[in-house]
Amino acid sequence: MKKIINMGIKGRIVLYFTAFILLMLVVIWVVQISLLGVFYRRTKLHELDEVSQTVSSYLGTGSLEDITYEMSTKYKICMIVFETSGDELGRQVVSVESTPMCLIHHLTPGALGEFYSKALASGGRFVERFTMGKGLVQDVPRGSAGDDGDGGEERRNGGDEVTMAVSVISASGRDGKSYAIFADTEFTQMHTAETLLNTQFLWLAGSIVLLTAFVAYIFAVNISRPLTNMNESAKKLAAGDYEPNFRVEGYRETRELAETLNFAASEISRSDRLQRELIANVSHDLRTPLTMISGYAEVMRDIPGENTPENVQVIIDESNHLSALVNDMLDLSKIEAGVKKPEKTGFSLTTAVSEVLERYSQLREHDGYSIEFEHGEDVSVCADRTMILQVLYNLVNNAINYCGADKKVIVTQSVAESESGESVRITVRDHGEGISPENIPLVWDRYYRVDKLHKRSSVGSGLGLSIVKRILQQHGALFGVESVPGEGSAFWFELPCTRRQADAEGPERPREK
Repeated sequence: MKKIINMGIKGRIVLYFTAFILLMLVVIWVVQISLLGVFYRRTKLHELDEVSQTVSSYLGTGSLEDITYEMSTKYKICMIVFETSGDELGRQVVSVESTPMCLIHHLTPGALGEFYSKALASGGRFVERFTMGKGLVQDVPRGSAGDDGDGGEERRNGGDEVTMAVSVISASGRDGKSYAIFADTEFTQMHTAETLLNTQFLWLAGSIVLLTAFVAYIFAVNISRPLTNMNESAKKLAAGDYEPNFRVEGYRETRELAETLNFAASEISRSDRLQRELIANVSHDLRTPLTMISGYAEVMRDIPGENTPENVQVIIDESNHLSALVNDMLDLSKIEAGVKKPEKTGFSLTTAVSEVLERYSQLREHDGYSIEFEHGEDVSVCADRTMILQVLYNLVNNAINYCGADKKVIVTQSVAESESGESVRITVRDHGEGISPENIPLVWDRYYRVDKLHKRSSVGSGLGLSIVKRILQQHGALFGVESVPGEGSAFWFELPCTRRQADAEGPERPREK
């Protein structure tokens, strides 16, 4: 059993094909050869019954003799038709002896009468089989009746056993008289035919099995070759070689599998490369604030007069930046692991955006940033408020980091109709360098940086867009980015509206700065 389990696809195909053919050959042998005698005897008995019934339909007509002769000659069945009187046989009406080994024509009148009595006792029909040996009919009385002296006995001295079947039917004719029909047929022994068929079958079966094994092996080689090649390439992939080429060949399923594995290999290669970049970037992000904290602390310790509020503020700012980085990494890990799930409630998205933008007042006052919020009516949504606030923070932080020389960020709220109802779209736009078309699908990736040159973010941890993507996916929200190189980028997301309330000042609210 263990050898079969460990057998390859080629061995299994050959084994299964061969086993199937052997099973079919066994079925053919049983049906065509082993049961040949059974089917033959049933067919002969059916013919005997059919002929007797056909002749009985012509009793008492002028065509009886002709139809009896025709049916006897056609099926090689001997027949005798008697008129009857009560339970006794009367005058013989028709007699046809169509075979040399005929039983009923060599029986005594007493034996025929005995058969007729059994037919009457059986409801008008009686069938029995007899075995004829060398020169005698076993257990059946016989006499000189019907023996014409021209070799009838010699005809029955063939030396081989012959099985005979005798049918007796008692029926009424169309002339109102009663009749008895005697019919017998010869069962040819099938030993020679069975021996010949067995010999032919053995040769045929052996040839079929060998041919099947050969054809199955050819099929197995063609089927398994693509899988064998892919297995070798997969071993290289497991060893860390992420550039194997899974050859697209063979049947449709193997071609599709090869294409899938090629795509998976390229994705693993890209993920591995970007993960190494992430480790380097995160290490840089962690090292920078730690170095700043350590450096300023040593200055304040070693140099008199440097224990100033400005130096303490630097340490606080760097600690906050380090804390934000660690928190973002933990949040992203929780979201991806499915630990952190949305707890949806109804809230005003318009108010939430306004609250987020109010917290950037220091950047406006001290660094000259312009952050505007353009919206009309107040719109409510059903979502996790904390997560949506995190999405807003990260999108605004990303815009601030890449907003360009004008330091201007515009947040827009708009409501649109769709087949599923109304939805609100929040768009965060900057006027920075923008993103090239080939890089747009990659900006949401956890390990990806558009500029390829790691630089410290002005605000946030640099992992914001990855967090945004995971949160919006958990909410089933639509999101995307539109960008033109040299003109800036616009990141947006949409949520279904649950309530709208027109502003008292009119359809358009003044911009918040």
